[in-house]
Amino acid sequence: MLSPAAVGIPGLSLDRRRGCRANRRWFLFVRGPAGPRLDDFTGYLCPVTPISFQLPSLTLRGWHCGHGLGNTTLALHGWLDNANTWSQLAPRLNREVIAIDVRGHGHSDWAGDAYHIWDSVLDVHALIAQIGGPVHLLGHSMGAGILGLYAGAFPEDVRSLNLVEGFGPWMEPSLSPRAQLRRAAKQHLNAKTPRPYPSLDVAAQVRASKGVTPITAEAIMPVVERGMREDAAGFHWRADPWLSLPSPLKMESHQIESCLRAIECPVKIALGEHGMLNPSPMLSERLGWVPQAETRMFSGDHHLHLYPQAATEIAHWFTQPYALVE
Repeated sequence: MLSPAAVGIPGLSLDRRRGCRANRRWFLFVRGPAGPRLDDFTGYLCPVTPISFQLPSLTLRGWHCGHGLGNTTLALHGWLDNANTWSQLAPRLNREVIAIDVRGHGHSDWAGDAYHIWDSVLDVHALIAQIGGPVHLLGHSMGAGILGLYAGAFPEDVRSLNLVEGFGPWMEPSLSPRAQLRRAAKQHLNAKTPRPYPSLDVAAQVRASKGVTPITAEAIMPVVERGMREDAAGFHWRADPWLSLPSPLKMESHQIESCLRAIECPVKIALGEHGMLNPSPMLSERLGWVPQAETRMFSGDHHLHLYPQAATEIAHWFTQPYALVE
């Protein structure tokens, strides 16, 4: 399944490099701040292959780079993003990275029902059973929430936990379970189909304008490219519209604490100066539960890892001793 034979991947920006044609090998194309720049590849080239994992109830899809480099790393993206959120960071890690579209996102199957974070924790367990553990974990935002829970539930499967802008599930102002259930039921009943976009550029501009923190259309474009499908009406998001609806039930703080306190592996959390967690009383509390967790601030916003400079700095930190180590 994780063959080194490399082929193009839908939704990735790809470049066939001179000298590689005979082997039909494709490489992750890392965009520079002013458009595609070949010098961004220096030291970070990695052949990529599309992969899929058949789980009991659905199929998850993504891509795999760095075959044979070791330090196998399973990477999960944030809410309404997809595996291409790692298009800048993965090549810079010089590690074997398996980037997955979380259920309902990108090219992965829709769940066909309400989405709960614990379902994705079960998916991670099934993925690692197929990949073979223990592995390193890499997560952004929602992905950091999923992987934080998993690292506590299955510490024997995790070598290190490397997170961007997140640590455990996001906690909103508290609603009672009854109020949350009523809110979800009403919104599910009135769910609407998102409108199509006339072009990828327009979709990227809208996506950038609706981000939780500022991001450029150029930076988010890799996510848009993988996340869109085209038909006669225009470009549509592949993501299940139900992902935008509230979950009927959510984990409570004491449940999250029980999982995070059980984490045994090294933990590193990269934060953006203008991200969602600077400052964050929620994060401060959780750091007290996991004394080995380290944090470091980088220039950028909630999607700081999509910018070349921040991605380079984060990759360097993550690959230093105490995180991604053999």
